[in-house]
Amino acid sequence: MTLTKHIDWLVKTHGSMRGAATACGVDVSTLSRLRSGERGDQIGDDLLARLGLERVVTLRRVKSR
Repeated sequence: MTLTKHIDWLVKTHGSMRGAATACGVDVSTLSRLRSGERGDQIGDDLLARLGLERVVTLRRVKSR
């Protein structure tokens, strides 16, 4: 699931962007910027947790050396 899709789900679940932000304990402008991709590279683990997400890192081999 992408961050945008998750935020869309939160908005649908809580009825509005403001409702989702309040339920997650974040400012509505922060949630809006996250959804638009403006803050995509600045998301800390604490903010992810407030949104009900966790960071998962995946590694894969690209080419044998």
